[in-house]
Amino acid sequence: MLPRQVVALEGASGFDDPPIGRQKDVCSYAIGERSIDRRREKGKMGEKMDKKLQITIARKGWGLRGVYVGRPTPLGNPFRLKGEEQREEVVARYATWLEEELRQGNREVARALGKLYRKLKRQGTLTLLCFCAPKRCHAEVIAERLKLMAEAEGLKVEVSVAGR
Repeated sequence: MLPRQVVALEGASGFDDPPIGRQKDVCSYAIGERSIDRRREKGKMGEKMDKKLQITIARKGWGLRGVYVGRPTPLGNPFRLKGEEQREEVVARYATWLEEELRQGNREVARALGKLYRKLKRQGTLTLLCFCAPKRCHAEVIAERLKLMAEAEGLKVEVSVAGR
């Protein structure tokens, strides 16, 4: 934790020593040129940070760390792929299913999506893992939903698929 700057109260001495008084939410000027204004790091009131969030979709088993979103997780695709020619249809059905589950108030699905969104905002990056990637996959639908949630808050999100 960074030290806090002490702000002089009326009648404080004019010495270079830090005066006694109330504390302000900035680093101490006692560290001189290295002092950092933490308010600037947090962003000005009412302004959104110009921070770009990153979502990566990767194949589970490639040794990457991330959050597995396949079956049997709450965000797993309930529609099984019987042949490669069905891939687009299955992903489209999943998109419809996800929206319907959220609209109907499925708490388990909403909680899982909310957890991913909080992790993305907290860490700035999120890796979604599924066995389908780098082929078209339901994880892309999840990533797009997370992107919409972030954009509603004025945040920028970039989505990429590892291996594509």
